[in-house]
Amino acid sequence: MEHDPNLLNMMTAIGSELGQFIQRRRAEDDLRRAHDELEMRIQQRTAELKTTNDKLQASITERKRLEHELLEITEKERRRIGLDLHDDLGQKLSGIALMIKGLELRLAKQDSTIAKEAGKIHTLVQQAMSHASDLAHDLATLDRKGSDLPAALKDLAEHARELFAITCRFKVDGEIPPLEPHTVGELYKIAQEAVTNAIKHGKAKKVGISLANGSERLVLTIQNDGLPFPDLQSHSTGMGLRIMNYRASLIGASLEVKGINNGTRVTCSMPLEGKK
Repeated sequence: MEHDPNLLNMMTAIGSELGQFIQRRRAEDDLRRAHDELEMRIQQRTAELKTTNDKLQASITERKRLEHELLEITEKERRRIGLDLHDDLGQKLSGIALMIKGLELRLAKQDSTIAKEAGKIHTLVQQAMSHASDLAHDLATLDRKGSDLPAALKDLAEHARELFAITCRFKVDGEIPPLEPHTVGELYKIAQEAVTNAIKHGKAKKVGISLANGSERLVLTIQNDGLPFPDLQSHSTGMGLRIMNYRASLIGASLEVKGINNGTRVTCSMPLEGKK
């Protein structure tokens, strides 16, 4: 056959197309294998992540259970100490007071000077009885007023004024919706701990408790004029502040402890959605 340039060009083009087709098929096969390997790796990694996440969730659940159990133990211990103060120490102080009173009356017939000293001792014992009774009531009881948080906080302010002889005021801003008893209890205990810390550790003379409803959030604020508390990130943060922070987390709230010009402000903010 004679040399045909057109036929040769056509066969060359066909060969080139076949070569490109084969290369594309190989590339597609390689891409498919890479995709399958990637899918397999993703599935393996997903399974590993799920296992790790399950373990993490189990660990978080166990930690929350232990922390909740710690709070329960703390509350039971507070009540036990309160009952011991009332039933044991209170009765013994009462017996001592009666004995001293009898001794005072007998001494009054003999020596008025010694009788006056006995009277002073009787007065001190009476004061100790009163203080022990207040502490026992504070430790052993908690009047939550059902779902009425403002009433419970008002009682807390009145109790602080009577027990510690300080200025303690409570105010409400806006309408406070009914809350679950568990939520009321945790907010009350946060306020109680903040007031106690302000008086006992901060040496405060003025404490303000406020409860506000605004922007779909319930904000509880306890402000005092005493020594500043350490913040929640400080190494010197006490157990009381840590427990307050954990109580806030139990009800989905956030806690902020901030030093101000004259004292400390503790703010607990909780979204109201789903709490009504």
